Amino acid sequence: MRKCEFFLISSTIAGVFLLVTGCSTLAPPNSSNTTNKVSRPKVQNTTVKATSTPTNTDGQVISLTPITVSDTPNLKTYKMVYWSENTPTEAFVSVPKKSGSYPLLVNCHGGFDIATPETHEPSPANANILQGASSNYIELIPEYRGYEDSDGTVPDLNGEVIDTNNAIKAIQSRYDVEAYHIDLLGTSVGGAVVLKLASERPDIHSVLAVSPFIGWDSMGEWAKSNLQNPVASRWYKRYDYSLRSF
Repeated sequence: MRKCEFFLISSTIAGVFLLVTGCSTLAPPNSSNTTNKVSRPKVQNTTVKATSTPTNTDGQVISLTPITVSDTPNLKTYKMVYWSENTPTEAFVSVPKKSGSYPLLVNCHGGFDIATPETHEPSPANANILQGASSNYIELIPEYRGYEDSDGTVPDLNGEVIDTNNAIKAIQSRYDVEAYHIDLLGTSVGGAVVLKLASERPDIHSVLAVSPFIGWDSMGEWAKSNLQNPVASRWYKRYDYSLRSF
């Protein structure tokens, strides 16, 4: 087993802001309007590669639909739908055209830390993040349940870890992922996802957590002290911080 390397970048107030806006490492949303939905890449009208009748098994691929992503000449790019806790969940994938065994890079976006009733929540993750992806890796950008085209409602942090783990299983069931070479990258809540996932899987090669979510004690203090900030005020009211003690 290879030694898992952890790189933890300290959170700052800016990092906390990344959390509440649900940013992505490679494609941050417009900070002036965090509720705007990012543009979705056009799906080609081509044959969908699908498995036989789904058994709703975690990590089972439901479909792989080819999509067009610019600046990926040596890659095949897909929208993947997979099962996660009996829920069809979305992800985006790039795979080198040249056959062989490849490392897997998993890029996790930010979002909510606690479960909410929201469904089809706007997400900073989309297939355009795959632009310029390396032909030396398989790259995976998982959504979580409740985000964009995924079914279900937004889970808590543990649920987002489960969704990411199931997305990895789905990739491993279809492609030759190099043994003990899964690299994890995450921002904000996505940073917490990759840190927790790395503690649970023995095949993680490296982890990069950018301004990772570090708990509601710190987040609550920030929100409570910055109620004049519309983002902080919205989160304070949404999660009823007034009923908590910090």
